[in-house]
Amino acid sequence: MSADIDNDKTFNRIDTILAYIHQNMDSPLSVELLAEMSCWSRWQLQRVFLNHTGMNVAQYVREQRLSMAALEVLNKKYRMLDIAYLYGFTSEIAFSRSFKQYFKMSPREYQKQGKKVGIRKPFLKSKSQTEIQGSGFYQVRLEYRESFTLTGLPTRLQGLLSDVPDFLDKVPQVWQELDDYLTQMSSTPKSKYGVIDTRNDTESLIYWAGIIEDEHLSPELMLLSKSVSRVIIPSQEYAVLPYIGPSSGLAKSVEWLISEWLPLSGHQGIEGFDLEIYQQNTNEEIIDVEYWLPIRNL
Repeated sequence: MSADIDNDKTFNRIDTILAYIHQNMDSPLSVELLAEMSCWSRWQLQRVFLNHTGMNVAQYVREQRLSMAALEVLNKKYRMLDIAYLYGFTSEIAFSRSFKQYFKMSPREYQKQGKKVGIRKPFLKSKSQTEIQGSGFYQVRLEYRESFTLTGLPTRLQGLLSDVPDFLDKVPQVWQELDDYLTQMSSTPKSKYGVIDTRNDTESLIYWAGIIEDEHLSPELMLLSKSVSRVIIPSQEYAVLPYIGPSSGLAKSVEWLISEWLPLSGHQGIEGFDLEIYQQNTNEEIIDVEYWLPIRNL
């Protein structure tokens, strides 16, 4: 019991620190100040913060300031110099240097391309007891993705919102079929994609398990089964939630994203194609995946 109480206290302290950071992005945020607020030493704060968020305090503050600055860059309401000062940079040059290091393009280049790319939203604590990855804090980022083609196996299923969902049975089946085909191919794709077509019905959905269109691998896959086909995923803005854990926990992650994060995000979910992007290190016990939810601004 005492261990649970200690964990709750730690969780609440980090939540308080995160809230203070989010509310004071335009003010100096030193580790010394935050440590004093938390009643930890600087070293203790950094250790606990890293354990809960996967990054140190300075990295998180920098990431949040640059993400908020990127939104202002896209809004075009302020000069670059004003945005730099607003988010704690000493000059436009310093801001531009940090921005380019993080987003791989200058602020003006980012403004010109006009898309939300690489913007990380603040860590949030779930209001329910649903635990996604063990830390208790979850971070969503905003990404725009151009249209692409998927080659894979489609199957119809009853999804997360159905009265009789069968996705826990059908999704593993279609993935097993795809993996059996991939073992017969000349090389292994860097990632695999699950695509959920939600355009027509909120209960009965089409789910695809496949790979990005590739001039060598796609024809090979098409030859292995008559069930393999192609689908074009249109250009879209997404809310992206990373997940690493048991496959059974992914559904809870998606539920949190839709029911808790989305209503407070300033965005609206839309019918389209939800994406699950699985990395190569995914296995039967632990999956490494990003869930991409189609959204638009309210």
